[in-house]
Amino acid sequence: MKLLSGIIVFAFALCIVTNSLARSKSSLVKNVYIPERSKYAELSLENTGRAEVSEQSGSKEKTYVLHLDSESMINIVALLWKQYHIRVCVEDLGYDIKKDVITVQDEVSLLHKKRERVPLSSRENLRLQLAEDLLNSDNSPGMIFDVACERYSGIVSGDTSDEIMTQITANTSYLWKKKNGTYVIFPRMKSILSYNVTLDASQKALSIVVEDILSQAPKGYNISFLEKRETSKAPRLEHAKVTKLHLINTPAIDALSRACEAAGRDFVWTLGGYNNHRIISLNVLPRKTDKDGNMLDEK
Repeated sequence: MKLLSGIIVFAFALCIVTNSLARSKSSLVKNVYIPERSKYAELSLENTGRAEVSEQSGSKEKTYVLHLDSESMINIVALLWKQYHIRVCVEDLGYDIKKDVITVQDEVSLLHKKRERVPLSSRENLRLQLAEDLLNSDNSPGMIFDVACERYSGIVSGDTSDEIMTQITANTSYLWKKKNGTYVIFPRMKSILSYNVTLDASQKALSIVVEDILSQAPKGYNISFLEKRETSKAPRLEHAKVTKLHLINTPAIDALSRACEAAGRDFVWTLGGYNNHRIISLNVLPRKTDKDGNMLDEK
């Protein structure tokens, strides 16, 4: 179990590292959004299609614009947090630790093969560099590098937050919904958080409420709670408290969102991991800043 937890945490850390290092501008000129499924031998699925977005030339600039370079859905949500401070929670797809993992050797071999056919994107070049560095170090070629998830490239835009949510999930394996002021992206097939919960969450720490919700999961569910402690000027998670919230036969996916919202405007949740070991984490939204990087006081 410790080994599995370590693998999952490493995968999350890798996702964060590549996301933070690869924020260079995309060279794409067409305003199209193209979902891609990683084509890793038996791990692959066919393309999920693509959703066209209207050209922006000659029209006013869209309110929300995302430049995507081989991004996972969790990375896209992180972009929405960072760029637009949109309250979005996300449940990622469940992956098979035996079939869907990508080793360091897999990543190097497959990206080299792809580079022979077409130029790699900036994100793919970054991933190749990181994988080669790991391969050339003392790490085993069989070391887990990533998971074969859907990745998306292109430019997606919208005039409203509802429109941008529709665009980023169109023709993908995900759906979105909105409850009060919180958006939730979840698997199109089935959410693992569809079970109902009943509890009085009033005046409890947010972390305790999350644990109470997970404790009511059906037998056989294996969902761990990872509380991320932020060091920014945003409210600290350990101080987050749900003010007033009574839940009666409420789907867990909605209960989690309502609990975060009842604890303050800055809290969101993320569910990732593998089918036999999912991990849910709490996050603090980045605060809005002005053009000089100064934090804005929100009313």
